Amino acid sequence: MRVVFFFLLVIMWCNSCTNSKRSEPEESNYPRVIDEDKEKPDTSNIPSPFTEKGKETDTSNFPSHTIEAREETDTPNFPVSSIEKEAQKWFRSAIEKHELEDYRGAIEDYTTALEINPWFIEAYHNRGLTKGRLLDYKGAIEDYNKAIEINPSDAQAYYYRGAAKRRIGDPWGAIEDYSKAIEINPEHDQAYVNRAAAKIDLGNYTGAIEDCNLAIAHEPEDAVAYFNRGVAKHELGNHREAIKDLTSAIELNPENAQAYFARGVAKLVINDLSSGCSDLHEAKKLGHEVAGDAIRDFCN
Repeated sequence: MRVVFFFLLVIMWCNSCTNSKRSEPEESNYPRVIDEDKEKPDTSNIPSPFTEKGKETDTSNFPSHTIEAREETDTPNFPVSSIEKEAQKWFRSAIEKHELEDYRGAIEDYTTALEINPWFIEAYHNRGLTKGRLLDYKGAIEDYNKAIEINPSDAQAYYYRGAAKRRIGDPWGAIEDYSKAIEINPEHDQAYVNRAAAKIDLGNYTGAIEDCNLAIAHEPEDAVAYFNRGVAKHELGNHREAIKDLTSAIELNPENAQAYFARGVAKLVINDLSSGCSDLHEAKKLGHEVAGDAIRDFCN
């Protein structure tokens, strides 16, 4: 009977992975500046939450925030006064359009900024991110390639490109880019988190846990890192430790329906039916699309 019960849970888990709608980050809360240490693309999909935090994602795990230009950008052989001022005008117009969800208009303005200043790295970053909002991940990769060509030490471009590669089904390429971002910037905690997601895609749960440990060491309040680590532990059969991590994820982000669902399923597996069903009900209340099916099958 226990084997049949566990088999049904696995089916429910897999259905969640294939059927749950990708959650989008709150557009209204977009910062105008990317903070490498705080940017947390959503990476939560059950059971291997990574579809990219997250890729979050979702457009999951695909970063979606825009970044402001630096005070000065490298514009060889051109006077800053004429080139920079005009490019920045179109760049800021593009950010405004992005925030209004006019993504095609934003791309047009970023393109104009780049025609004026072809060395404008932040414009390549942002145009790539905006293309991601339109699910044009291959186009986004082209923009990150250009940013890396201009500056081979651009950790953020490798990070963004890794997210895009995961979204087109290339977790190996994603891991390579996340690793390069970490090589350049060892404090880039989100690169560890998203590399863990890609490792989970490939069934490397031990490697994913190691990356989450490093991310948590850098950022102890990273809810996505705890969530990802909890999922990896669950996949290894360490359900009680998974529940601890998922509890930490919920404490840090009480609105995370995926974490409640994952914790509920882990509790059901260890026969903690009452508490597990309570988590599933909370997940349903928060909008998880598969929680209702789990409640129907295991909690009534």
